[in-house]
Amino acid sequence: MKLLLCAIFSFVCSACMNGAKPSVHEEEDVVTSESKDTMSTVVAKDLGPWTIDLNKSYPKVDEVVLQDMAEVDYIPIETNDSMLWRGLDIEYLQKDLLIAANAYSGIMVYDGQGKALHSFNRKGNGPEEWTGISRVCYDRKADDLFILDMTAYRILVYDLKGNFKRSFRLPYAGAHYLRELVDFGPDELLAYVADNEFVRLSKKDGTILEKKDVRQGKGDLKLRIEYQDNYMATIYTDALIPSAEGGYLAAAYTLDTLYRITPQNVWVPVGTRNPKVTKTDPMEFVRPLFDTPRYSFVFSVKRMWNREADTGFPTTTYRIDKTNHQIHEVEKVTDANAEGSNRLIDFCEGENVWVSVYYPEALLDALEKGRLKGKLKEIAAKLHPEDNPVVMVCRFK
Repeated sequence: MKLLLCAIFSFVCSACMNGAKPSVHEEEDVVTSESKDTMSTVVAKDLGPWTIDLNKSYPKVDEVVLQDMAEVDYIPIETNDSMLWRGLDIEYLQKDLLIAANAYSGIMVYDGQGKALHSFNRKGNGPEEWTGISRVCYDRKADDLFILDMTAYRILVYDLKGNFKRSFRLPYAGAHYLRELVDFGPDELLAYVADNEFVRLSKKDGTILEKKDVRQGKGDLKLRIEYQDNYMATIYTDALIPSAEGGYLAAAYTLDTLYRITPQNVWVPVGTRNPKVTKTDPMEFVRPLFDTPRYSFVFSVKRMWNREADTGFPTTTYRIDKTNHQIHEVEKVTDANAEGSNRLIDFCEGENVWVSVYYPEALLDALEKGRLKGKLKEIAAKLHPEDNPVVMVCRFK
């Protein structure tokens, strides 16, 4: 889960949106789809989604061990002077290829065992350069690396060697910007626009093929608290994560239903919440965390912030058994080879695996305290404090 929590002083601007007001449905989530070919409505009913009651206390599980659900491996990332890892996100992983990126270090490419292959950085203000990197996705068959440059409201496309191919501007700006981007078949990208719609884009030129408005007449609900002196506290969470059944799970702050977008672009409701988001005070949202063949993990987060303590947005994690819809609260998700760990895992495309990064300082401290075992211990014993990190890879089974 790409999750960022911050409290900042900023000048907050708002943007007005033109267009017809969406209809409101009191009992069910209705997602309106506009495409070049058709207008359709997907209604969440009669499909047996699970329901999570936020007013209920569920049985608690102190620990969920990743090895009980997944094949877990560790990849030590090769260290060299030209490819130093500084806060990169892992964007793509297959057995023979790993791609990591951020706006400052650029794109770093490794083989599946962490051996450095090459890197490139096209940061700048030119027409073939990015000013920032918000998201990255890679179409390996076409050798198209898509860079979402949110600050310039455009997508740039390179090959994996860094050769520029094309770019296209996005029809989103200001408060409503394209925030997430994933590969969605040979010709399309799937994106989330903060905080009101999902769109399908042409990989060729960025043409909008379809957009789904998810506001449902509720306005633009956000996990953000603003103060009169321009102090703002906010949290960002993923709206799109891979589904174990194929496609992506889709959530929006205005939705009371969690959907699965199938590879055929069918929106299937998989879960609902009670009470509805607009009936909670403080407002409480339910977001997808990660998905396995047996379990869906979601979390709720309340729009609460203690400015004096500089803390807030309390969360609760839930595990939902897909076979019987039994729900448990989960205290922590751990790695069996790292005693006392509480791992936050994130998805990356390619195999749609889940990853977590161990930095050398933390691993060496755990090694000294006798908290490591197995392959992770063997790798840590060879680490230097200035080395690149170790990537934990989870393939759910």
